[in-house]
Amino acid sequence: MLFLRSWGLFGLNIENLDFPRRSDVWGRLLAVAESRRLEPLIAARFPLEQAAAAHAAIEARRTAGKVLLIP
Repeated sequence: MLFLRSWGLFGLNIENLDFPRRSDVWGRLLAVAESRRLEPLIAARFPLEQAAAAHAAIEARRTAGKVLLIP
């Protein structure tokens, strides 16, 4: 989907930033998280008893998003 829409995906190791910038970035990230504007993509839910099957699905790349184990 990223490539179809010409979107990009970037990562940042926040610990490599100097402290004032790191503090600012963490503050902004927390504000976004608290506003609930972030919605994780949940690919699958597995009962805890099927943890091995969940791990196999991840290893086989049959998931795109988060895989949840439900107790």
